[in-house]
Amino acid sequence: MQLPFRMTELVRLVPVPATWRAWWKALLPPSLVIAGSSCVLGIVLATRDGRFSPWPALVTLAAGVLLQSGVNLVNDFFESRHGPARVPLAAQFAGLVLSWFRGWPLLAIGFAGFVGGYAYTGEPLNYKRRGLGVPLVFFLMGVQMIAGARLAVTGDLTADSVLRSIPISGMVSLILLANELRDHETDARRGIRTLTVRIGCRPARVLYF
Repeated sequence: MQLPFRMTELVRLVPVPATWRAWWKALLPPSLVIAGSSCVLGIVLATRDGRFSPWPALVTLAAGVLLQSGVNLVNDFFESRHGPARVPLAAQFAGLVLSWFRGWPLLAIGFAGFVGGYAYTGEPLNYKRRGLGVPLVFFLMGVQMIAGARLAVTGDLTADSVLRSIPISGMVSLILLANELRDHETDARRGIRTLTVRIGCRPARVLYF
């Protein structure tokens, strides 16, 4: 059943301060399905192996979604200066709690995800401008988040979880590539040299298919 209006339209109708609307826009709620899907797959892999544990699963899912929320805020800040360039404190706290119980491998994965998320558009790295967004997101929001979610729930990291993460990782990269194709003219005018801007729209479409 199709709803009569979109969630963004509902936000416009509700009398809330302009700052809240800007934050809602910067958070890009529909995009959070990416982190949600990756974390859920990691949890499913843990469940398949008979290693499901409720509270680590819930904390892992919350941490993943909050981390991507922070990435969206950072991206919005560096590209349009709407809001603060920060990752929600709750995401950092959740990651530290999980790392306390699962050890340094999860801490290392979480730190890499934190740095990688910030550096997507954060200066001085800004790997989106360097045309590295699509391949790095494959690992950061795909392989690393899925395998990391399983590690957070079970306490171990396996090659099988990495291999099983590849299809969802590909989907994540395709979503980003589709966004680059949609925005390639605007990105080119603004000097944002994404992979699509660098190789051209037609080769990027071939790569997508």
